[in-house]
Amino acid sequence: MNGKPNISKHNINGGSRLENVNHSRICVAKETFAVSGGDFLVQLGLSIQSEKPLHTAMTHFLRDIEQITGGRAQVIHSADQVTQSVVWAGVIGCCPVLDDLISRKKVDVTGLAGQWESFVIQKIENPWEQIDSALLIIGSDVRGAVYGLFELSEKMGVSPWYFWADVPPVRRKKITISDCNMRQGPPSVKYRGIFINDVILGD
Repeated sequence: MNGKPNISKHNINGGSRLENVNHSRICVAKETFAVSGGDFLVQLGLSIQSEKPLHTAMTHFLRDIEQITGGRAQVIHSADQVTQSVVWAGVIGCCPVLDDLISRKKVDVTGLAGQWESFVIQKIENPWEQIDSALLIIGSDVRGAVYGLFELSEKMGVSPWYFWADVPPVRRKKITISDCNMRQGPPSVKYRGIFINDVILGD
C-alpha cells in the first residue's frame, strides 16, 4: 500500500477504520479452515474481559458471516462452551483461553509479545478433547487482534469497501478460508492519521 492509509468498512469506534499499513506479512503454512458449510457454522470465541474495541470487531465479524451465509454464529466466552470448530480472538497475555493453549504449546507465538499492532492467525488441531480444530487470532495488542479479525473478513470475501462503495458480499452457504496460517506486523508506519471527506474516491 506504499505507506498510504486505506479507508475500510470497519471502525472500532463507530465509523470507518484505518487500514493496516505496510505490515510485514508471512504466510506460515498453507492450511484451510471451514467457517460454514451446509448446516454447519463455527462458534466465535472471545473472552468476556476483552477490551471494547475487540468486542466491537467481533460484532462486525459476526455480521460479515451473517451477510454471506444468512446464518448467525454463536458467540462464546469460555473453553467449556466449545462444542464444535471455533474461531477464537484475543490478545496475548490477556485471554485465559488463548494463554492456556500457548502454555500447552498448541500455537506458536514466538516474538509476538510486545510488538506493535501485530497478530498471528493459526489453525490448530485438537485444542480440546471435544473438537478437532480451531482457528486462533492472537494479537500482540488490541489493535493487532482487531486487524486479525478484519483480515479474516477479507479472506471470506467481504470487501473493505462494502459500506463506502456499496460492494455487498456474495451470498453463499459454504465459507472456507484458504492460507489461514499467517503472521503480520508490526507496521512500518507506527502512527497513522486519516482524513475523510465527503466525495467518492476516484471522482
